[in-house]
Amino acid sequence: MKTEFLQNLKIGDQALTKEIIDAIMAENGRDIEAAKKPFADYDHIKEQLKTTQDGLKAFDGVDVAQLQGQITKL
Repeated sequence: MKTEFLQNLKIGDQALTKEIIDAIMAENGRDIEAAKKPFADYDHIKEQLKTTQDGLKAFDGVDVAQLQGQITKL
């Protein structure tokens, strides 16, 4: 929500006061921070995913049946 929205909002012919707008914006800010909290480690999880995907690329083209045959021989 933007402050300009509240400044342009009228109740009847009355515009909202600065105090009311500040109170609404403060509450909105608290709500936004609370909503962000569960996603605080998003960047870390993205980094882990990339590392895992890069690690799995090392196994591209590996013939599992051939490896199982080699293990059986050993």
